[in-house]
Amino acid sequence: MVEALGGSDSEHYSRFISYCCESFNIFRKSAHLILNLLRLMIDANIPDLSSQPERALRRVEQNFRLDLTDEEAIQYFQNLIADSVSALAPQIAETFHRVAMYWRS
Repeated sequence: MVEALGGSDSEHYSRFISYCCESFNIFRKSAHLILNLLRLMIDANIPDLSSQPERALRRVEQNFRLDLTDEEAIQYFQNLIADSVSALAPQIAETFHRVAMYWRS
């Protein structure tokens, strides 16, 4: 994805990061509504919700990081993206994809 956006120093990638962080803070502002909607869905036979509903709801709430200010949440989310970009598994998957595409052509 980073390469498709022009690399980590590109304007497109910077805009992507900005949109992600802005979206995260918008979702955080609606966290209580989202959690209430999930509570209403507990009886909908959704495996991750119906098997251990309180645990699932607590995990979703933790992921919103409501303990952080908006600025801290931006930094937190930027770190999540950076960790994701530098993770080994996606890099290996990308390498396999490139090799497969090479052999297809």
